[in-house]
Amino acid sequence: MTVSELIQILQTQAPEAEVVVPTYNDRSDISNAVGLKLDGERTVSLRAVHINAILFDRNPRAKLYEIDNDGEVKGLEIG
Repeated sequence: MTVSELIQILQTQAPEAEVVVPTYNDRSDISNAVGLKLDGERTVSLRAVHINAILFDRNPRAKLYEIDNDGEVKGLEIG
């Protein structure tokens, strides 16, 4: 997801809505989420990590990155 895609999504939401990220929970009957806390943000360089894991198989759009000063992907770390 790019910053511009995130902005477009956020503009469709209620301004007072909480922004959360899902957390792993092995109990399938309960869904948990952690509130996103903006302690700061920084621009980072990333490189894509290619793995085959169940966590990412459930969401084919999810990508795993590693922060790497020589990475070719521009990123924004929030949190």
